[in-house]
Amino acid sequence: MPKSYKICPVRNFQANAFSEQSTCLNQQPPLGDMSEVPVTKIRASASRPGFEDFAQYVIEHDRVVKMPGRYGNVIFPEFTYTGVIAGFFGKQRSLLLLSGKKADVLSFCSTTGRVSEVQIDTLQIDMNALQEALPSVNLVWFKFRAGMIRASALMGANVEKTPAFVQSKSEGEISTLSFYFEDAQGEKHPIMIVDDGTVVLQATYPDLAAELGLVTSLNDKLLVPVSSRVPPKTAGKPFSVIQAPP
Repeated sequence: MPKSYKICPVRNFQANAFSEQSTCLNQQPPLGDMSEVPVTKIRASASRPGFEDFAQYVIEHDRVVKMPGRYGNVIFPEFTYTGVIAGFFGKQRSLLLLSGKKADVLSFCSTTGRVSEVQIDTLQIDMNALQEALPSVNLVWFKFRAGMIRASALMGANVEKTPAFVQSKSEGEISTLSFYFEDAQGEKHPIMIVDDGTVVLQATYPDLAAELGLVTSLNDKLLVPVSSRVPPKTAGKPFSVIQAPP
């Protein structure tokens, strides 16, 4: 099953602020008659990835989902959803790798703009430059800003050599590329890259160390030369973490 990692360069990560007990990131005080508000909790995991100095964290991130529903006789227009994200922080590399559902990860990245203890950037990849650096591509998604078609995909061996690819590239922007990445041992791995710096591993690996090693190697060799650091969207005043009540 494919597994994704969003690569986030770190400006500040105070590891000593997080222990194996949940630490709560207070996003805002209760409003009006609301006694509960969405929160984000982070705790250090007892597990060790076994790759370089990376440490593992469990992130429980609340976000409001505007979807009507019913529980018994109670009807609600929206609800608070808690997504679980696996975070991996490497101090030497100053990288935070986030693995979870895309909507949860993007929402958490936005939240960090208001947290003093976790300050991260995200990546914006020049997908044209990445595609030109690859020997071949087997799947590509394009997004179009004009016309009735907003997105389309092309799939096949050496798809970059086809007239359809040339035409789509002239009319739209590459948002996703799939290809085989060759590691230092000469083994080829099926990989998907999204323009926001997300790496999708399309094969199964024996452990976290192998996954983190592959993601960081791919970042070093391919993404660093063709990407720029972009701060996540921010809103509101900065706030600090406090220990969650027992």
